Amino acid sequence: MANITLEVQSAKLISMFGSGPGGASHDGKWTITSVVKLNWPERLELGTGEDIGRLGKPAEIEMHLTFRATKPELVEWATERTKGVDDTFKSDDDAVCGTASYHAEWNSRDGLDHSPASILFDIYTPSDVMASLVRFAENGRFVKQVTVEVRGMDYGYAPDGREKRWPDNADNTMLPIVNVSYDLPLLERPEDEPEPGEPATPVGADLAPVLKETLKWLKGAVWLLAAIAGAVVLKGCR
Repeated sequence: MANITLEVQSAKLISMFGSGPGGASHDGKWTITSVVKLNWPERLELGTGEDIGRLGKPAEIEMHLTFRATKPELVEWATERTKGVDDTFKSDDDAVCGTASYHAEWNSRDGLDHSPASILFDIYTPSDVMASLVRFAENGRFVKQVTVEVRGMDYGYAPDGREKRWPDNADNTMLPIVNVSYDLPLLERPEDEPEPGEPATPVGADLAPVLKETLKWLKGAVWLLAAIAGAVVLKGCR
């Protein structure tokens, strides 16, 4: 068991409907799909050699996370699909609420199509929670950070738990997620909004009219002093 925290880089709402197999199965329901990365300084070492989050050259692997409305058949399928996963903390009371799946790099025979290696986190979301997430998304609010508890992963040697390992990802390509938590900011200061106590405009911008008038006054004062000095010099010459 290991907890992995993911930072959302981008997110979008997706829906599908129609008479075909894909459309019929989705039936117009929304999903929220995000591009994610590991929360710094976490690392994930894979048995296939990728080392995600390590300093230096990043692993060429994509990570995506999807919130979708849960269905009994989804949970049953994921539970059956991952029942062989070995984990010290595995319990009969575990309720699978998602999956983490590894997909190896793929190249077409003609070399025209290519898919990089990827890890997909699929979250089966209760209907009331999904409705709230969609409502927030429609108003421009998306989940920014997600933590998932994954059975079948373990921790590395770092004492703070930052290192995670998936040593058999080539053979055991899907693991169960048994717990999910997320952050959904409700109130944030806009990036361009100044901190409390900072000037509301760039330094000096609100002083421009005053400075302009001051410069005009100084210029007039200089001419006046020059005139007085000239009169004094002229009087002395006489």
